[in-house]
Amino acid sequence: MCDLDSVPLSAERTFGLWGSIFHAIENERCLDLRYRAAYTSLRDDDPVPNYKVMKQLALKNKLGILYRPFIALALALIPILAMIQWLLAMVVSAAYAGRVGGASLHIVTTTQGNIDLIEAALSADSSLKGRLQDRNILDFDRLSREIGLRGVLLCITSHLRLLFHILRTDRSRRTDLLLHSRDAFVLLMLMCYVQRHPSHVFVTDDHYQRWAFLLSHNCEDFRIVQHGFLDPNIAFAHSFGIVQSLYVCDLIFLPEFATYYKILRSRIFSPVRDITLNPFSSEGLFLASSFPSIDDEIELLVQITAHRDVPVIVKFHPAHSYDSRKLRLAALASYVCSDDENPACKVFISHNSFMEFAYKARGIPTFSIARSGGPSEAAQAVLALLNQPPP
Repeated sequence: MCDLDSVPLSAERTFGLWGSIFHAIENERCLDLRYRAAYTSLRDDDPVPNYKVMKQLALKNKLGILYRPFIALALALIPILAMIQWLLAMVVSAAYAGRVGGASLHIVTTTQGNIDLIEAALSADSSLKGRLQDRNILDFDRLSREIGLRGVLLCITSHLRLLFHILRTDRSRRTDLLLHSRDAFVLLMLMCYVQRHPSHVFVTDDHYQRWAFLLSHNCEDFRIVQHGFLDPNIAFAHSFGIVQSLYVCDLIFLPEFATYYKILRSRIFSPVRDITLNPFSSEGLFLASSFPSIDDEIELLVQITAHRDVPVIVKFHPAHSYDSRKLRLAALASYVCSDDENPACKVFISHNSFMEFAYKARGIPTFSIARSGGPSEAAQAVLALLNQPPP
């Protein structure tokens, strides 16, 4: 249990559908500003918008001179896409109105690969026994049918107010916020559904993106399952809300979550993952890649393979967009994993991946480039382990 008096943020609920969404996307822009400053050398006047900055860099390198026209086209298509969504939602809600299922426990996941992680956390929670589980609440047709035509019309009105408000913001933020509003209509329908079902439980592996912000302000029973490390130094524009239950791997992470949320309960869980065998598992080094650290990862593998003939297993982060350096990193690998694969290995390496906890729990030696002090230091540490005589 968290000491509520020690939590610095208020958990006041954000009233008004469109205002709640606007605050959520403003916060997500703050997240991108943090990534831009921490992981890129972009100048403030660089044309790359503050919207999924790492993916934008990969896209800019790929498109070259076509990048700016592409962004302009994307901005022009957002209101057109909105009108298409409005029409489809009205048709579906009018023709197929009614509840789709009886689930009262909804999982909102950032990546499908984290479903097992969430279920591992929930399986030990007796308060959720007997609840029918649902993973499909973000489906467009599903939400249109659930909230009905009146709900859809309310969301259309709110969406119009949101778009007009964004267009009236200062030019320095307008492009960023428009791009961040790409899925605003679905989020509006989700919030409409949430407010109509106050007894339902919503669980996510999201730490501080739009789903977590919106659910923490609009859901009576909102829960978060930790899937990675937190950055406690992000300057968000708006305070997050209430978390009824927080599932963490260790209580040392509780103060970091409490920087953003008002936490009512906390539980410890083990991030157990299914480990799969591959032809190189017995001797292989497994590198869990992350695009912002790809240069360090390449340097690490070059240094290790220059001194030892050892098989290398690489898994690219399923939520990251890579540029041409992905091919260079893949060329250093003996085996490249699929997005949903967690390979068995002799040694686990990452820049600072939370997957390390799952491998460490299995007794597998783990190394972090960040904690080692850089790729050269991490490579030396890995080589020192590999050069030890067998017991």
